[in-house]
Amino acid sequence: MGNKILREIWWNSVPVPDEERTHYFFVIFNDSRERRKIKSRIIEAFASVDEFRESSGKVNEDSYNLISFYSIRSFENWQKRKISQGNWKRDERLYEREKNGREGLENYVASRISKE
Repeated sequence: MGNKILREIWWNSVPVPDEERTHYFFVIFNDSRERRKIKSRIIEAFASVDEFRESSGKVNEDSYNLISFYSIRSFENWQKRKISQGNWKRDERLYEREKNGREGLENYVASRISKE
């Protein structure tokens, strides 16, 4: 019997000082088809988005997509179920690491998932 696929979404939002927009971060764990669907629903919920960035990775057997963007829209709890029925976890440590840039954020995700 194969390993169970991790089906979670980690997320965080960081308000941008002196601006009316927020920097959002999402890490989507699921099979590849579902990750694409969830990503599309997230983008649709926050349209329009600025400075969209995406990367993907794999830790052990768990594949993920990491997306980040800026939006003027807020994220409400009711939106979660419209995007995905999976398990949602807010992670306040999910943010850009200035010292290491994007790679620092990917390293954080890999480190955290290997601990779970």
